[in-house]
Amino acid sequence: MMLVELIRDYQGLFVAVDLLAVLVLLGLAVAAHPKRRWPSVPSDEGLYQIAALGAAALALIVAAVVIPSLTGHRWVGHEGLYLDVFEGRANPEASPALYLTTPLLRLLYRGLGAVPGMPALSMVVLTLLAGALSVWATAGIVRNITRSRAVAVVAACLVALQPVHAFWSSSAYHVMLPFALAQCALLALLVGAERRSTRLLLLSAALGPLSVAGRAETVLFLPAGLALVLLIQGRRLRG
Repeated sequence: MMLVELIRDYQGLFVAVDLLAVLVLLGLAVAAHPKRRWPSVPSDEGLYQIAALGAAALALIVAAVVIPSLTGHRWVGHEGLYLDVFEGRANPEASPALYLTTPLLRLLYRGLGAVPGMPALSMVVLTLLAGALSVWATAGIVRNITRSRAVAVVAACLVALQPVHAFWSSSAYHVMLPFALAQCALLALLVGAERRSTRLLLLSAALGPLSVAGRAETVLFLPAGLALVLLIQGRRLRG
Protein backbone atom coordinates (compact mmCIF):
# COMPACT_ATOMS: atom_id res chain seq x y z
CA MET A 1 0.00 0.00 0.00
CA MET A 2 1.33 3.45 -0.93
CA LEU A 3 2.22 5.79 1.94
CA VAL A 4 -0.29 8.37 0.73
CA GLU A 5 -3.05 5.76 1.15
CA LEU A 6 -1.79 4.93 4.63
CA ILE A 7 -1.88 8.60 5.56
CA ARG A 8 -5.43 8.94 4.24
CA ASP A 9 -6.72 5.80 5.90
CA TYR A 10 -5.00 6.32 9.23
CA GLN A 11 -4.90 10.11 9.47
CA GLY A 12 -6.67 9.98 12.83
CA LEU A 13 -3.91 7.78 14.20
CA PHE A 14 -1.24 10.14 12.88
CA VAL A 15 -2.97 13.10 14.54
CA ALA A 16 -3.02 11.16 17.81
CA VAL A 17 0.69 10.39 17.43
CA ASP A 18 1.41 14.06 16.78
CA LEU A 19 -0.51 15.10 19.90
CA LEU A 20 1.36 12.50 21.92
CA ALA A 21 4.65 13.83 20.55
CA VAL A 22 3.70 17.35 21.60
CA LEU A 23 2.87 16.12 25.11
CA VAL A 24 6.21 14.28 25.29
CA LEU A 25 8.08 17.42 24.25
CA LEU A 26 6.19 19.56 26.75
CA GLY A 27 6.99 17.06 29.48
CA LEU A 28 10.67 17.04 28.55
CA ALA A 29 10.73 20.83 28.41
CA VAL A 30 9.29 21.02 31.94
CA ALA A 31 11.67 18.34 33.19
CA ALA A 32 14.60 20.14 31.57
CA HIS A 33 13.92 23.36 33.47
CA PRO A 34 17.20 24.50 35.11
CA LYS A 35 15.70 24.38 38.60
CA ARG A 36 14.99 20.68 38.19
CA ARG A 37 18.59 19.93 37.21
CA TRP A 38 17.43 17.29 34.75
CA PRO A 39 20.47 16.15 32.72
CA SER A 40 20.58 17.45 29.18
CA VAL A 41 21.76 14.44 27.19
CA PRO A 42 24.02 14.50 25.29
CA SER A 43 25.80 16.98 27.56
CA ASP A 44 28.81 17.45 25.33
CA GLU A 45 28.37 19.90 22.45
CA GLY A 46 30.15 17.62 20.01
CA LEU A 47 27.91 14.70 20.90
CA TYR A 48 24.86 16.90 20.52
CA GLN A 49 25.89 17.91 17.01
CA ILE A 50 26.45 14.25 16.12
CA ALA A 51 23.01 13.38 17.54
CA ALA A 52 21.36 16.19 15.55
CA LEU A 53 23.05 15.01 12.35
CA GLY A 54 22.03 11.46 13.24
CA ALA A 55 18.39 12.56 13.43
CA ALA A 56 18.78 14.18 10.00
CA ALA A 57 20.27 10.95 8.64
CA LEU A 58 17.33 9.04 10.16
CA ALA A 59 14.93 11.29 8.24
CA LEU A 60 16.86 10.62 5.04
CA ILE A 61 16.71 6.85 5.58
CA VAL A 62 12.99 6.87 6.38
CA ALA A 63 12.09 8.95 3.31
CA ALA A 64 14.51 7.33 0.85
CA VAL A 65 14.52 3.69 1.94
CA VAL A 66 11.37 2.94 3.91
CA ILE A 67 8.98 4.56 1.41
CA PRO A 68 11.07 4.02 -0.95
CA SER A 69 11.18 7.18 -3.03
CA LEU A 70 14.02 6.54 -5.47
CA THR A 71 13.12 3.06 -6.73
CA GLY A 72 9.35 3.39 -7.02
CA HIS A 73 8.73 7.07 -7.67
CA ARG A 74 5.75 7.95 -9.84
CA TRP A 75 5.33 11.41 -11.37
CA VAL A 76 1.65 11.94 -10.72
CA GLY A 77 -0.47 15.01 -10.00
CA HIS A 78 1.34 18.30 -9.64
CA GLU A 79 4.71 16.55 -9.68
CA GLY A 80 4.03 15.85 -13.35
CA LEU A 81 4.08 19.61 -13.94
CA TYR A 82 7.53 19.84 -12.42
CA LEU A 83 8.65 16.96 -14.62
CA ASP A 84 7.51 19.04 -17.60
CA VAL A 85 9.55 21.98 -16.27
CA PHE A 86 12.59 19.74 -15.78
CA GLU A 87 12.35 18.39 -19.32
CA GLY A 88 11.61 21.80 -20.83
CA ARG A 89 8.13 20.95 -22.08
CA ALA A 90 5.56 23.72 -22.36
CA ASN A 91 2.56 23.19 -20.12
CA PRO A 92 -0.08 25.91 -19.70
CA GLU A 93 -1.22 24.33 -16.42
CA ALA A 94 2.15 25.19 -14.90
CA SER A 95 1.25 28.87 -15.01
CA PRO A 96 2.33 30.72 -11.85
CA ALA A 97 -1.15 32.23 -11.62
CA LEU A 98 -2.58 28.79 -10.82
CA TYR A 99 -0.18 28.26 -7.89
CA LEU A 100 0.48 24.72 -9.07
CA THR A 101 4.16 25.47 -9.43
CA THR A 102 6.31 28.12 -7.77
CA PRO A 103 9.11 30.41 -9.03
CA LEU A 104 11.84 28.92 -6.83
CA LEU A 105 11.11 25.31 -7.79
CA ARG A 106 10.69 26.13 -11.47
CA LEU A 107 14.08 27.85 -11.48
CA LEU A 108 15.82 25.04 -9.59
CA TYR A 109 14.27 22.21 -11.56
CA ARG A 110 14.79 23.88 -14.92
CA GLY A 111 18.43 24.41 -13.95
CA LEU A 112 18.81 20.75 -13.02
CA GLY A 113 17.19 19.74 -16.29
CA ALA A 114 19.67 21.84 -18.24
CA VAL A 115 22.59 19.78 -16.92
CA PRO A 116 23.49 17.10 -19.50
CA GLY A 117 22.68 13.60 -18.29
CA MET A 118 20.95 14.78 -15.12
CA PRO A 119 18.16 12.32 -14.19
CA ALA A 120 14.71 13.53 -13.20
CA LEU A 121 15.12 11.82 -9.83
CA SER A 122 17.61 14.57 -8.95
CA MET A 123 14.53 16.63 -8.02
CA VAL A 124 13.55 13.98 -5.48
CA VAL A 125 17.12 13.81 -4.15
CA LEU A 126 17.02 17.58 -3.61
CA THR A 127 13.81 17.23 -1.63
CA LEU A 128 15.20 14.32 0.40
CA LEU A 129 18.14 16.49 1.41
CA ALA A 130 15.74 19.31 2.28
CA GLY A 131 13.84 16.93 4.55
CA ALA A 132 17.06 16.02 6.36
CA LEU A 133 17.94 19.72 6.65
CA SER A 134 14.49 20.35 8.10
CA VAL A 135 15.10 17.82 10.88
CA TRP A 136 18.50 19.32 11.69
CA ALA A 137 16.94 22.80 11.84
CA THR A 138 14.22 21.45 14.13
CA ALA A 139 16.88 20.43 16.64
CA GLY A 140 18.44 23.89 16.56
CA ILE A 141 15.13 25.71 16.95
CA VAL A 142 13.93 23.56 19.84
CA ARG A 143 17.30 23.78 21.57
CA ASN A 144 17.22 27.57 21.33
CA ILE A 145 13.73 27.70 22.83
CA THR A 146 14.03 25.07 25.58
CA ARG A 147 17.76 25.36 26.35
CA SER A 148 17.96 21.57 26.42
CA ARG A 149 19.99 19.44 24.05
CA ALA A 150 17.97 16.39 25.06
CA VAL A 151 14.64 17.96 24.14
CA ALA A 152 16.12 19.16 20.85
CA VAL A 153 17.36 15.71 19.83
CA VAL A 154 14.07 14.04 20.80
CA ALA A 155 12.10 16.64 18.84
CA ALA A 156 14.28 16.12 15.78
CA CYS A 157 13.83 12.34 15.94
CA LEU A 158 10.06 12.70 16.28
CA VAL A 159 9.97 14.88 13.15
CA ALA A 160 12.21 12.41 11.30
CA LEU A 161 9.75 9.61 12.04
CA GLN A 162 6.61 11.63 11.32
CA PRO A 163 4.83 9.95 8.35
CA VAL A 164 3.64 13.15 6.66
CA HIS A 165 7.11 14.70 6.91
CA ALA A 166 8.59 11.55 5.37
CA PHE A 167 5.99 11.57 2.61
CA TRP A 168 6.67 15.16 1.53
CA SER A 169 10.42 14.57 1.86
CA SER A 170 10.09 11.96 -0.87
CA SER A 171 8.07 14.20 -3.20
CA ALA A 172 9.36 16.74 -5.72
CA TYR A 173 6.38 18.97 -4.95
CA HIS A 174 6.90 22.41 -3.36
CA VAL A 175 6.48 21.49 0.29
CA MET A 176 9.67 20.28 1.92
CA LEU A 177 12.26 22.60 0.37
CA PRO A 178 10.36 25.83 1.21
CA PHE A 179 9.58 24.42 4.67
CA ALA A 180 13.26 23.66 5.32
CA LEU A 181 14.28 27.13 4.12
CA ALA A 182 11.70 28.70 6.43
CA GLN A 183 12.99 26.67 9.36
CA CYS A 184 16.58 27.69 8.62
CA ALA A 185 15.46 31.33 8.41
CA LEU A 186 13.76 30.96 11.79
CA LEU A 187 16.83 29.28 13.29
CA ALA A 188 19.12 32.04 11.97
CA LEU A 189 16.74 34.65 13.38
CA LEU A 190 16.68 33.08 16.85
CA VAL A 191 20.44 32.50 17.05
CA GLY A 192 21.19 35.87 15.45
CA ALA A 193 19.03 37.69 17.99
CA GLU A 194 20.68 35.78 20.83
CA ARG A 195 24.23 36.44 19.68
CA ARG A 196 23.46 39.87 18.23
CA SER A 197 24.97 38.63 14.99
CA THR A 198 24.30 40.85 11.98
CA ARG A 199 25.44 38.10 9.63
CA LEU A 200 22.91 35.61 10.94
CA LEU A 201 20.13 38.19 10.85
CA LEU A 202 21.02 39.00 7.23
CA LEU A 203 21.07 35.28 6.45
CA SER A 204 17.58 34.96 7.94
CA ALA A 205 16.43 37.94 5.88
CA ALA A 206 17.79 36.24 2.73
CA LEU A 207 16.38 32.77 3.42
CA GLY A 208 12.92 34.07 4.28
CA PRO A 209 12.05 35.47 0.82
CA LEU A 210 13.54 32.37 -0.82
CA SER A 211 11.19 30.26 1.25
CA VAL A 212 8.20 32.41 0.29
CA ALA A 213 9.24 32.11 -3.37
CA GLY A 214 8.91 28.35 -2.89
CA ARG A 215 5.60 28.46 -1.03
CA ALA A 216 3.71 31.61 -0.08
CA GLU A 217 2.34 30.22 3.21
CA THR A 218 5.81 30.12 4.77
CA VAL A 219 5.52 33.88 5.31
CA LEU A 220 3.72 32.87 8.53
CA PHE A 221 7.10 31.89 9.95
CA LEU A 222 7.99 35.60 10.20
CA PRO A 223 5.43 36.66 12.85
CA ALA A 224 6.01 33.37 14.67
CA GLY A 225 9.76 33.99 14.71
CA LEU A 226 9.42 37.58 15.91
CA ALA A 227 7.05 36.45 18.67
CA LEU A 228 9.56 33.80 19.79
CA VAL A 229 12.38 36.33 19.84
CA LEU A 230 10.30 38.68 22.01
CA LEU A 231 9.32 35.85 24.36
CA ILE A 232 12.88 34.56 24.71
CA GLN A 233 14.29 38.06 25.25
CA GLY A 234 11.59 38.73 27.84
CA ARG A 235 12.45 35.49 29.62
CA ARG A 236 16.09 36.54 29.84
CA LEU A 237 15.22 39.98 31.18
CA ARG A 238 13.22 38.29 33.92
CA GLY A 239 16.29 36.21 34.79
